[in-house]
Amino acid sequence: MQISSSLGTSIVTEVKKIIHEDLTFMDKSCRIIACTDEKRIGDFHEASRKMLDEGLKELTVPDDDTYQGTRSGINLTLEIEGQVVGVVGITGNEEEVSRYGQVVKKMTEILLLESYLKEEKMRIRSARNRFLQEWLMTDELRMNSALVDEGISQGIDVMVARRVAVLEHTGNSIMSQEDVERIEHRIRRILKEDMRNVNGSSGGSFIVLMSERSDEMAAKLITQIQKDIQKECGYQLIAGVDSRTVSGGQLKAGYLRAIKALNGAAVRGNGGIAFYDSILLEIFINDIGQATKEEFIQRVFKGCSEKRMKEAVRILRVLYECNGSINQAAEQLYLHKNTLQYKLNRLREKTGYDPRKLSSAPYYYLAIAFYESME
Repeated sequence: MQISSSLGTSIVTEVKKIIHEDLTFMDKSCRIIACTDEKRIGDFHEASRKMLDEGLKELTVPDDDTYQGTRSGINLTLEIEGQVVGVVGITGNEEEVSRYGQVVKKMTEILLLESYLKEEKMRIRSARNRFLQEWLMTDELRMNSALVDEGISQGIDVMVARRVAVLEHTGNSIMSQEDVERIEHRIRRILKEDMRNVNGSSGGSFIVLMSERSDEMAAKLITQIQKDIQKECGYQLIAGVDSRTVSGGQLKAGYLRAIKALNGAAVRGNGGIAFYDSILLEIFINDIGQATKEEFIQRVFKGCSEKRMKEAVRILRVLYECNGSINQAAEQLYLHKNTLQYKLNRLREKTGYDPRKLSSAPYYYLAIAFYESME
C-alpha cells in the first residue's frame, strides 16, 4: 500500500485530536510524509530506516541526537494485512508517550485499513466499469475468448441471457462522483436478488443487466430502483429497457435499443420507464440534427412566440394524451372547455393547422416530440 502525504496528514490530524501529542508519519522510503511540525515534512527519518532494515516493531529514541532527523520518543511500525507500510512516531519523553504507543498504532492502522479498503473497492468498481464499457462496445463479430475470460475474472458470465436497461437522472445538474458511486451501490444492493444481475455506470448513465424476465418483472425491478434512488439519494431516474434478452456479442445491440427506449422515456416526460417495443418516433428522433428539428418546429408553429409555443406544446400534449377529447383535456389542464376551444382556435389561426383535425395532428405530434427532445 502506497501512503500519500494527504492521507498521512489526515491520519496525523485525526489521531492528535485523541492523544494531544506531536506525531510523525513515515512511509517505506523513511521520509516524513506527515507531521504535526510541518517543517519536518520531507526529512529523512533514520530511526524508521533502522526499524525497517532490522524488522523492529518498536523503537524508543532517548534524545534528539541519536538518529538523523529523529526526535526523542517512541516509533512503531504500521502493518496492513501482514505487510509493513510505514512507521508512526510519537514525540516526547519516553515514559510519558510510551503509554500511548499501542493506542496510536492501532488507531493509525484502522484508519489506514479503512482507506485501503475504500481504494480497493474503487479499484474493483473501476475495473468492472471498464470491462462493462468494453463489453457494451463489442459486437458479435468482435466477440472473443479474451473478453469471455475477462468476464469470468470479474465474476460475470457474458454468455448468460440478460435484459439491458439504461437509467439517467432527469435534472440538468451534473452528478458528483460521490453521488454516482452512491447510486451504483444502491442499485447493486437491489440487484443482489439474482447473482446473474450486473450493473455499472458509463458517461452519466447507469447500466443494469437483468437476468431473463418478463416485461412486468423487469418493470417491477426498475421501479424499485427508481423509488429507492429517489428516496435515498434524491435523484429521479428515467429508464429505457430493451425488449428482448441478449448475451455475449448481442449486448451492444441491446444497449443501443435501451438507449433509444431511454430517449423515448425522456420525450414522454412522465419520469417513468419506456420499453423499446413501445416507442415509435423515439426510435429515430435523436438521429435528426438539432437544426432540422428547429426548422420543422418553426414551420409548424409559425407566427408563435416562444412563450406561446411553450403553452401550445403543453396543451397539445394533454389533448393528444386524451385522444382529442376536449372535456378530458380541459379537466386535466384546469381550464373551462370554452377557454380550451378558444386557445385551439387561436393556434389554428396562427399556424394554419387545426390541432383537432386528423390531417394536422401528425405535424403537431412530431413538432412536440422535437421540441421536448431539445429541452
